[in-house]
Amino acid sequence: MESNLNPDQLIETVASGTMTLSEVIENFEISPIVKRFGQWVVTDYGLECLVINYPIEKERFNEQDWVSHVSLKNWVILDEFIAAFDFAQDHHQTHPEVLPEILFSTEGENIPPFIDKFIAEKLINSLVYMHETYHATEKFVPNDLQRPEGAPGSLSVKNDLIIYPAYTSFEYLLEGFLDSLNMTYLLQQYEVITLIKFSRSQFKYWTDQILKCAYS
Repeated sequence: MESNLNPDQLIETVASGTMTLSEVIENFEISPIVKRFGQWVVTDYGLECLVINYPIEKERFNEQDWVSHVSLKNWVILDEFIAAFDFAQDHHQTHPEVLPEILFSTEGENIPPFIDKFIAEKLINSLVYMHETYHATEKFVPNDLQRPEGAPGSLSVKNDLIIYPAYTSFEYLLEGFLDSLNMTYLLQQYEVITLIKFSRSQFKYWTDQILKCAYS
């Protein structure tokens, strides 16, 4: 799937129209290229896109499930991204995160879940969404948001009005989800604060293993 690096090759970008490869490299400030995979180039920086300014630093490769993340973008050719990302991980010698180990109890194996698998999957999607919301809030919401007029002086807008509600929503949804599967004992292995600090890929793996065990 490797593509050529002819500097005069025309590339249809997302917002800037047609440009040559050399113009894309200049306009998007692409780092020195190691290898190209269609829309994407593996570079000294990490992984960069040729159709929109979308660089992924190599230190961030294990930050989340990038394949799932970019698959939601309608301009991405997914097989090109996967090939480029796999090569970039090998080239920069990044390694997958350690995935959580789950110890399932056999005491309740004769008690079926209270909900069917379809509902369980919907709950997992909601959990993953709340998990990502919490992380995005911590990372991207400024710490110095203006306090509403008349609000107590001790109020932290970011922590009290955004992060805490996101954490609480995640906690209640998680406890309800595990209770509906007769698996609340899993919170003795991983506390809520630990689970919400998991990366996206770690948390998705954790929920997928639970689903697999509950409906096997």
